Amino acid sequence: MKLSKKQLYWLLQILGWGIPFALNAIGKIFIGGFSLSTSYVLFENLILMYSGILASHLFRHIYKNYIRWSEWSWVKFTLTAFLLLGCAALITLLVESLCPIAYALFEENALERSMGDYVLTFINSTAYLLVWLILYLLINYTWRSQQLKVERLQVENMAKESQLNLLKGQINPHFMFNSLNNIRGLMLEDVDKARDMLTQLSEMLRFSLSRKDDNYVPLQEEVAVVHNYIALAKIQMEDRLQYEERIAPGTLSLEVPPMLIQMLIENAIKHGIGTLKTGGTVTLEIEKKADQLIIQITNDGTLTGNTAGTKIGVKNIEQRLKLLYNQEAHFTLLQKGAHVIATVHIPVR
Repeated sequence: MKLSKKQLYWLLQILGWGIPFALNAIGKIFIGGFSLSTSYVLFENLILMYSGILASHLFRHIYKNYIRWSEWSWVKFTLTAFLLLGCAALITLLVESLCPIAYALFEENALERSMGDYVLTFINSTAYLLVWLILYLLINYTWRSQQLKVERLQVENMAKESQLNLLKGQINPHFMFNSLNNIRGLMLEDVDKARDMLTQLSEMLRFSLSRKDDNYVPLQEEVAVVHNYIALAKIQMEDRLQYEERIAPGTLSLEVPPMLIQMLIENAIKHGIGTLKTGGTVTLEIEKKADQLIIQITNDGTLTGNTAGTKIGVKNIEQRLKLLYNQEAHFTLLQKGAHVIATVHIPVR
């Protein structure tokens, strides 16, 4: 059961003041050397414990509401010192008032006290309260640090979630803009092809809408989206577009960010194959090595001169990977001979 801050405070109060005086009582009763009745020893230590709890709680109340340091100052330091001495005086007053009564009750005799005894009680009370104050400030500082850390993580997560939602919002408009332009170009040339493209587009949008709140989807679903997109692109490009894929067994159940591979394929077709008169081939390769899922898209074409055109999609991919995986994911886009190779390394989930 998780304790609240208030419950934890009272538990520490009871243990902090109870354990030392319980040990003191055990020492006086069992170790010997004291001609005192067990009843008086127990009652005496109960007085000490409850006096300590009362005085320290009063100290906390005044300190928390009227003094608490937000920054160092001699004024607050002096006030804290006077408060500490005042609470020590309160303990001394309670102990030196109640213990003689208990002594007379249980020992049937008067408890003789000198000025030196009062001073010693005051010094001991001050020492106990000083230790209590140090522990209180240390525990409070540790708890506050943890709270600030949790709050900071919550703010960071909220910021990440907001950024992810913004980036997800960029995917559909980016993809819709390209697809609708293609359909518009076909409307006057081939109505049947335009209708087929609308069908493929609706299938992709259905997936996108159903997964709009998900940061990860099974690779199998993402590959199905890619197949729809390839079918959509082939309606327009016909034999100019060739598609190949090599997906390692056992990887289809692994999770990837939604529309990630589709965006890479879209960039490869639009800014690679689409710029070549004779067309070319797009190859999707997926494999698992150790704890990394490696996704590689290779297309015919050149990267030089096309980086501006792919800027939106590439930035989206880089930012989403960073938000989802921090520094554990890597994305590269490079030219190798007559091919452009986009590679994504993400940790296996």
